[in-house]
Amino acid sequence: MQAKSSPKVRRAVLGLALHEHPAALSPADLRREFGEDVWQAVFDLQGDDLLRWQDDRISPTRAALSFYELNLP
Repeated sequence: MQAKSSPKVRRAVLGLALHEHPAALSPADLRREFGEDVWQAVFDLQGDDLLRWQDDRISPTRAALSFYELNLP
């Protein structure tokens, strides 16, 4: 089993996806922003049901958006 990506990278990837919503991100967008090491973070966030990767577009899930809207500290 592969180790999870760092919380810092996962937070940055999810933060970008939330910031760009409702626009979805492309894999090229993420690669440009974070380099090739971004994929483990994307897979981890998908596994946690926080990101959705569909039709070559990456976007936050409804659960991630709902939590983000609560604006918790």
